[in-house]
Amino acid sequence: MNTESVRDRPRGGRILAAAIVLAVGSMLLLASLLAAIPMLLNHFADMWNGFGDISTFRLPFDQDPDTPDPASTATYSGVLLSSAQPLTLPRILQLGHTALTLLVVIAGSLAAILLAIRLLQRRPFARHLRWSLIVFGLLVVVLATVGPQLDALAVDVAAKELGYPIYQDVSTGELTAATPDSIMLNLWDPIWVVGRFELILLLVGGTVALIGFLVSDGERLQRDSEGLV
Repeated sequence: MNTESVRDRPRGGRILAAAIVLAVGSMLLLASLLAAIPMLLNHFADMWNGFGDISTFRLPFDQDPDTPDPASTATYSGVLLSSAQPLTLPRILQLGHTALTLLVVIAGSLAAILLAIRLLQRRPFARHLRWSLIVFGLLVVVLATVGPQLDALAVDVAAKELGYPIYQDVSTGELTAATPDSIMLNLWDPIWVVGRFELILLLVGGTVALIGFLVSDGERLQRDSEGLV
């Protein structure tokens, strides 16, 4: 008769869940590692693209300048800047955002793989899992807060290097038909910097990091329960 305790056997549901997490984590890790170099090199091999704000008085339709229609107005959400110029610094800044994204995917994949392995071993709480969750959560927080600033700074630097008229330099405070089209640089006051945060990512990252810190309590409880057996 098999004396192995039923309690010590991994249940089918746990095995299935761990297998799914292990498979998904492994595929994400492999895909991110294979795509990392092409994605990073593409910033220097392809045209540079960035989205900025534009200030213009022009309408997207013809209008008689002698009898302008006061009811005819137009607003623009922004403009796509594209260039084949080297633009070294803007490309490096965007590369940094991509690198942060890849690091988050790799860290998340490793955390998922480690969690699956610990589930199969019936020891979900472990020091390595705790630190993997903390690192993953903090990386997500960095991506949510720093990533958008890198893109914004890249657009500002590129607009100046490409010689576009800058709104802050040419504006007289009044927008008329004689006012030249210009690129509006991003604002860097604290309130605008915070406004560019990816709030959902920030919430997810903070939650995961907090769970990582709480795992240490589970680890102690796990050791205590094992000592009672």
